[in-house]
Amino acid sequence: MSLIAPFLWSLLNHADKYLISKYSKEVGVGGLVVYSSLFAIFIAPIAFFLSDTSVFDLFGSEKFFLAIAGAMYSIAVLFYLYALEKEDASYVVPFWLLAPVFGFLLGIIFLGETIEPLKVVGALVVLLGAVILSIEFEQKKKIKSIAVILMLASALTIALSDIIYKKFAEHVEFWPSVFWNQVGMVGFGLICLIFVANYRKAFIGSIKEGGKEIATLNVAGETIQSIAIVANNYALMLAPVALVLLATYTFQPL
Repeated sequence: MSLIAPFLWSLLNHADKYLISKYSKEVGVGGLVVYSSLFAIFIAPIAFFLSDTSVFDLFGSEKFFLAIAGAMYSIAVLFYLYALEKEDASYVVPFWLLAPVFGFLLGIIFLGETIEPLKVVGALVVLLGAVILSIEFEQKKKIKSIAVILMLASALTIALSDIIYKKFAEHVEFWPSVFWNQVGMVGFGLICLIFVANYRKAFIGSIKEGGKEIATLNVAGETIQSIAIVANNYALMLAPVALVLLATYTFQPL
């Protein structure tokens, strides 16, 4: 289950880069993040009907934090898309290898998960690899600081999102947790659409001017995204966060 998500996300990485590169004026980062977040409005009803119990039976704190986890995932995507706007997918995506490192640390603090000394060494190796990856040897070891900062923020936010989801979903049924997670994504998309003028303009412009190709690619991409998120969430219910993150972000760059 942990390998389904990275495979699907790797397809989406290149689709996102294609959209940003070819249709930067029509869609841009703002348009893509609104598409990505609002598409969850089609997944939430599916989760609602697949639930054995009412999604409203959860405690208020559980619903709130599961939604926050969904919103944080959308924020992580936002950081990633800005990085992808500046660099190629093959450069940007490996920085998500830092997500398991953050997951190890946050899992210890918030979930009481244990970490073996060998895994600490592995985390340090990942950090070293990310630093090496960020250096342009052809340009006198110039580090692409903006892309690095954006991907650090993305990796940390993804780890936080998974930690929060795991903490509040492990004691409830799967589909209700997915429902509130998707509600959080929709909420973030609506906030962007209503309150961020540039994102609203990009989203509306992509609908008016982009034509069928943008719509088709977005629908296909967000369908893949939604399946990957559900698979990742299911894996989180079965294994420690650090293990799921490690499986996901080891195979996705590959």
